Parts: sequence; C-alpha cells; structure tokens
Amino acid sequence: MYFGEKDARLQVNKHPFLDKTLVAKKTISKNEIFWYWGDKIKAVDDVSADDIYTYTVPDLFSVNPLHNKESLLKYANIPGPLEENTLYETGNIRVFGNIAGIELKSKFTIPRGYQVTLMYGDKKWTEQWFKERKIDVKNIETFDMPTLKKKIYPQHSMTLRTSKVL
Repeated sequence: MYFGEKDARLQVNKHPFLDKTLVAKKTISKNEIFWYWGDKIKAVDDVSADDIYTYTVPDLFSVNPLHNKESLLKYANIPGPLEENTLYETGNIRVFGNIAGIELKSKFTIPRGYQVTLMYGDKKWTEQWFKERKIDVKNIETFDMPTLKKKIYPQHSMTLRTSKVL
C-alpha cells in the first residue's frame, strides 16, 4: 500500500535544474495505486505560505510530507507544457490521527527510468499556483531522465474540391 512507508517502486534522483525529481525504479503499470502522504495540516491557501511540497484537498486539509523522509511523492515534479501528467487523484483520502494521504493512480505505463510527474490539483489550480508565485512552468525532461510526452496532433488544412466551375 505504501501509505506511511517508503514506496519501493520509486527513487529520488538529482535533477540538473530542479534539485530533485522522482523516477520509476521499475516499470509502473497503468492504474497502479500511490499515496501522497504526510502530516495532516490546516488547508493551505496563502501564497506566502511555504507550501512547495504541500498537497491541498480544497476545503478540507493539506498534506505536508516535508517531515516524513519516506514519503517520496513530494519529489514528483509538475510536467512541462509538452509532457504528460502521469498520476491523477482518485478521490480517496485517508486520515490516521495526524497523518493523511491522498490516493493517486498511474494514468499510463511509466517505463523504468522515466520521471513520475504530478499535477498537484486540477490544471486551473496548478496554473494559478505558479502564476501567483511568478514561476514559469518548463519541460523537465533530461537525456538521462525522460518524461512521457503529450500526443500533439498536427493541424490539417482542408482543401475543398469541386467538379463545378465557379
């Protein structure tokens, strides 16, 4: 379950421009369950708060994994504009005393050595969080630590053909 303990599927690697990042230690299958867990604290919504690792469940509480060294998902970085978010919230939360967890699932198969990425909340909330802090979101892939890419579909122009002379 990996709630309250180290997740053996994951490893923390040094990242050249983000300090640390989370990488799949083995290939992770689609729909595998993960827990973002840590200290249960009052919901954080203040921009001045030191909330870089805090995951907030709106109107309920926040999970702060900072003081729990075995809680590795705190090192999952936000995907860049061309990269896929590899984990999503299931809606399940658990609270055991002052420890809380948010259940996540893998959206895709994540190959061994690829970065595990996480959008902390919905896209709109995440974009607002970065905007308020004046942080530009960039792609996080490196040669040694790839990310899953979004499928980009080319724009096609259509030519209408007719046999009639206009």
